[in-house]
Amino acid sequence: MQHFTDNGEGLNCTVDDDSCLFHSEYRLYRVPCPFLVTCLMDTGHFLKGDNVEVQCVIDGNPGQILFMVKGELFPHYYFSFSPPHNLTITRLK
Repeated sequence: MQHFTDNGEGLNCTVDDDSCLFHSEYRLYRVPCPFLVTCLMDTGHFLKGDNVEVQCVIDGNPGQILFMVKGELFPHYYFSFSPPHNLTITRLK
């Protein structure tokens, strides 16, 4: 496992092949693969703002975390993770 700071946004992350453990100021999130991220820059494959699915997290060269997206590897800092916002509707009229 490796610990790093993600995108300078105050989110820290610990990774393994099957999940990422993100924590912010108020909450801890274990996010199993696959999970959704948002592109922060154009990659040649995706445009800034696209939501894409991370299939796997790979510990690359020392200090580099790679996200596998559609079978290709990209540095983690190309993407931003936002915790899911769950809305539960119990009754509709």
